Parts: sequence; C-alpha cells; structure tokens
Amino acid sequence: MAVQNKKRAKLIDVARYAGVSPGTVSNALHNTRFVEPQTRRRIEEAIAALNYTPNIRARQLRTGKTNTIALLSSVPLAIASGASRLGFMMEVALTSAMMALEKQHALILVPPGANPLDAVSFDAAILIEPAENDPQLQALAQAGIPCVTIGRTPGPTRLCRGLSCTRRQQHSFC
Repeated sequence: MAVQNKKRAKLIDVARYAGVSPGTVSNALHNTRFVEPQTRRRIEEAIAALNYTPNIRARQLRTGKTNTIALLSSVPLAIASGASRLGFMMEVALTSAMMALEKQHALILVPPGANPLDAVSFDAAILIEPAENDPQLQALAQAGIPCVTIGRTPGPTRLCRGLSCTRRQQHSFC
C-alpha cells in the first residue's frame, strides 16, 4: 500500500480559502479578537475542507509552553513495583494520560530517582505520594513549575507556595 505524501494545510492556506487574512484566522482560532459570525463560519468551513490542524510545534515556539506534564513518583522502584502498587501507578498514569490528551497536552513518565528538570522540559507536574520535605517537590517549587500531588499530600501551604490556589485546585488537572 502506497503512502500518500499530501502536504499539511497551514494557517495561510485556511486564510486564502476563506478569503481573509492569516491574522483573522488566528483571531478566530484563539478568540483573541472579535470575528464576525459569517467570517468565522467561512474560516470553520475552510478548516474542515482543508483538514487543517494547528501545528503544535509552532504553537510551542510562539507561546514558550511545551504542553507537557511530568508524572513523577517519590516511591522507590523496589516498593513501587509490587503488584498492588503497580496497579495503582498504572491507573494514575492511564487516567493522567487520558486527561492530558483531552486537554491537548502530552504526559511523560519519570522513573523514581530521576531528575526530570535536567532532562526534559515540562510545564506542570503530578507527584505521586511525596514524602515530607520531598526534594522533588522542593525542586519543582524552586523552578516555578506548578505541581499537584496524589497520595500523601505534604499540606496545602507547602504545595501551593508561590501560587494562589484553593484546595480544589490543588487536586485538579492543570
């Protein structure tokens, strides 16, 4: 079976098809400025006709965000690998991955003991069962990376240092 090498539609292609400027398409996509309803419909029709999807890498360059969430665990691998622990970790990972994709984010799994701040870029973290005075939690806070915890929560004051969040937001997805 031959693979078709069809060019991916770009924002400028949508603009040409809809008869508007690229800026108008961008405004319609990001709701940054008012776009007339009939113009918005033409843009939506162009998007559908051209099968346009935004270029995630271009968005990341423009915004400086990776749209990536790190899933970390403070539980040592020897303890985390037991049958009941592994089931819990897989359930958390699967649920987190589904929620991340729903929000157009990626999820990376970081093994216990690894330092993700040196290896990869991410915008937020989920830390499973942090220890009291957890060094990973402290490193994330120092780097200014928002983090939620699952399991042994070290307390709302420590968790939200530098952030203004409610108890509900502490346990919500980014």
